[in-house]
Amino acid sequence: MQSFQPEYQKATQSGYTGTLPEYIKEKEAKLGYTPQEVEVTRERDYGRKVKTYPNPFKGMRTYNGVVLDAAARDRDSLESKTITNIFKRANDQEGFQAYLDEHGYRKRKPGERRTTRSEKLSEYKYTVNPRSGN
Repeated sequence: MQSFQPEYQKATQSGYTGTLPEYIKEKEAKLGYTPQEVEVTRERDYGRKVKTYPNPFKGMRTYNGVVLDAAARDRDSLESKTITNIFKRANDQEGFQAYLDEHGYRKRKPGERRTTRSEKLSEYKYTVNPRSGN
């Protein structure tokens, strides 16, 4: 406390009206030694994110007799339903399984539900503002 005395006297001469213990607490808070109360605002981005997968048909005009559209020929990645539909139309279950195995994917069994998705902190934008008037 004595080490703050000269600094506290200068502050009172400059118009500070608090006590020495209050001055010390404020000084420590400014230096980050004590916890500060802050207000956090959290915003969620609800934009639909379409998950895509590597395109096994890139550059092909046809696949096992199925004529591929421009998207399936030209894009680097496709939605899973597009890839699945092409393999189904081509009646190539072995090719589909090979594609899944190559990329480490698995297909759900009939009736198997997706697990409930939990929210990730990265899906939010946080804004932190120090509270004033404390």
